[in-house]
Amino acid sequence: MPQRTAVPRSNPAVGVCASVLPEQLPDDPAALKALLLAQQQAFEAREAERQAAFDAREAELQKAFEARILEIYEQLRLARRRMFGPSSESHAGQGWLFDEAEALAASAPEADDTATLPPPATEPSGQTPADAGKKKARGKRKPLPIELPRIDVIHDVPEAERTCACGTPMVEIGQDVSEQLDIVPMQVRVLRHIKKRYGCPK
Repeated sequence: MPQRTAVPRSNPAVGVCASVLPEQLPDDPAALKALLLAQQQAFEAREAERQAAFDAREAELQKAFEARILEIYEQLRLARRRMFGPSSESHAGQGWLFDEAEALAASAPEADDTATLPPPATEPSGQTPADAGKKKARGKRKPLPIELPRIDVIHDVPEAERTCACGTPMVEIGQDVSEQLDIVPMQVRVLRHIKKRYGCPK
């Protein structure tokens, strides 16, 4: 069988042992106990140094982590303020920029505060324009252009309703025509709604 070569491993206890133990161990039990005690103390001191270095590194990482969190929180707060907060261009004194009217009113004498109103104008009928506007009838809608094509949609009364209460059949006496603008894509036309009216000839 081929012999295996020992692979050196980094063991802190080996380094401590090599630094404390001599090459030739004594035969006296008391000296061996003293060497073991010194080795244990050296090992504990080395472990304490390693733990202190680890704790210091952990504290540094924790501080850096907390600082990063605070930085991200501050960036988020500033972004929210820019997006949802008041505008940075607004200023508390901007309300006084356009007060020329108040300044002129304060500097004007009291005689300028009153103004004489002209008498209301009357029409030949004796009414004021305000009264005439109130009594003015509501205007009708302008008729649709005559050049547009018309399509008649007839709304007739059913046969069952063309009989008078006295039993006489009704005859057509007129019709009501209303026009509605109907816009079809690429086509404009006028729909004429014709409603037949019936009345008793008697």
